[in-house]
Amino acid sequence: MLAKPARQLDADTLVNFLNQNNQLICLHLCPMPRQCLQLVAASTTSAINVPTAFLGFTKQEIRERQRYKEENGNIPLRRPKKGKTADLQILIGQIGKMPKLRTLWLGYIPYTSHFLDISPIGNAAELKHLHLKECMALDGNCLKSMLGGILKDQLRQLSLLNCQRLEEFSALSLCTCLTQLDIEKSKALNDEALKGLAQHGRLRIVRINECPKVHDDGILSIVSECSALREVQKIIL
Repeated sequence: MLAKPARQLDADTLVNFLNQNNQLICLHLCPMPRQCLQLVAASTTSAINVPTAFLGFTKQEIRERQRYKEENGNIPLRRPKKGKTADLQILIGQIGKMPKLRTLWLGYIPYTSHFLDISPIGNAAELKHLHLKECMALDGNCLKSMLGGILKDQLRQLSLLNCQRLEEFSALSLCTCLTQLDIEKSKALNDEALKGLAQHGRLRIVRINECPKVHDDGILSIVSECSALREVQKIIL
């Protein structure tokens, strides 16, 4: 007797699961499952002809992600299979509707903000810990939209790891209650952004890794403004 093939975790399956389990408090999608990366292409763009999922990556970045690409293959923009109605954008929207979600890990999203809007996750009413890793859809406008709503007064932990399209960090100053910040491999994070966040005086843990525009001035502003600070780490390679 042949075994029944395992059901693939695509966007449809995951959206249905989240609908039926909307009281989840923690969700870890890092990396995002391969089958969930399917995205319905906008009819007015040429994205439908792009042969690879790594739309926003430079040649150097593609090389760094070769292992991920080999494991997951190419994921072209196309409509979901017959009978499927959800794609990655719908999945992102569903995550933002989860009423009890407190912790979210989201990672390895290959589309830029031109094709995918991840700001709806900022609508999650109870979200306090947000971790984004290698999300090409995250840029300055997206971060501002995400943090400028209900998250600005409730977010406690924020991790932005190797999000190469994030070109400016002024939106950090919106986070009035942030206690932990982890940022890795950013060429845009600078002292001014850290000063804007430090003014709220709530930071306890700060880890800055491979961010060449962060100097002693930015770190000292955190030390002087945040009396509850327990750990500050700055690594330059």
